[in-house]
Amino acid sequence: MTLQPQKIVLLVLAVAAIVLFFVFDLGRFLTLASLQANHQALVEFHDAHRLLTVAAFMAIYIVQTALSLPGAAILSLAAGALFVTPDVEGNRAYCRWEENCLRVELNSVPSYREALEHLAALGEADVEAMRSAGYAVLGHHTLDEERRLFGEFLEELAG
Repeated sequence: MTLQPQKIVLLVLAVAAIVLFFVFDLGRFLTLASLQANHQALVEFHDAHRLLTVAAFMAIYIVQTALSLPGAAILSLAAGALFVTPDVEGNRAYCRWEENCLRVELNSVPSYREALEHLAALGEADVEAMRSAGYAVLGHHTLDEERRLFGEFLEELAG
């Protein structure tokens, strides 16, 4: 059985990418400490070059996963930091339990029932105060603040 020239080229490129990854110790960039240290620079670059950032990230992620190189978890965190977090966990960063929101677990019917029962047990004035505090948060709920809070989360996670 002989390999077609295209397959030989792909095999050589894959082996070269793996060798270069380890020769240049590129794994040092795929650590929590590196993500934490470069978070603000990545955010600024993403803000200035959105399409390039997405394209480069996709290319790196595809090559990294296709070749089973180390660092998938960190790349996933990086994706969250740049592309997802402001819309997901960032929203909870503004929540002050029992002050402007209630703790509810995603897709948990018992959790929602518990929250509704808690609301029903509160007085009308307390519910209105919580609602007003929630609306007040909307005035300063910004992408920059969510990014800052994610940076703090990374610092806390790194310990």
